[in-house]
Amino acid sequence: MQTERTFAILSTMATGAISTPNEDLVAAEAALDACFDIPLSCVGADDLSERLVALHRITAKVDALRATTTDAARATGLAATSGQRNTANHLASVTNVDPAGVRADERRGKWLRDYPEVASAFAAGEVTSAHVEKMRLVDDARFHHIMM
Repeated sequence: MQTERTFAILSTMATGAISTPNEDLVAAEAALDACFDIPLSCVGADDLSERLVALHRITAKVDALRATTTDAARATGLAATSGQRNTANHLASVTNVDPAGVRADERRGKWLRDYPEVASAFAAGEVTSAHVEKMRLVDDARFHHIMM
């Protein structure tokens, strides 16, 4: 039953029939839930390797989406509309997320605005949060000139 529902949601996503802004995330969460239904003890080494590589690529994409969305939330003043001081406090008030991680996402998202090629590579899962963070930390006038 869950697998049929997931297939229907993924089919909807593939055809571009998403009608609300968060419907894509609901579908992605359902697809992730379906991944837990696969008994890993029955997966061969080659398939397990492909699965692990795909999971890391997906994780990088999710991290990129989270960073850019967090930055957009900060830029639009989302926290003020919920009576919070900042986006980290807003998320902490409705989830059990660590505010330090939210602040890191904000910094990455803001930094990525200046580097669209890095942002594209991040969104494609070609670089990870750790890569982006290392580049952000060494960013100075010389680095900025080279990257632009």
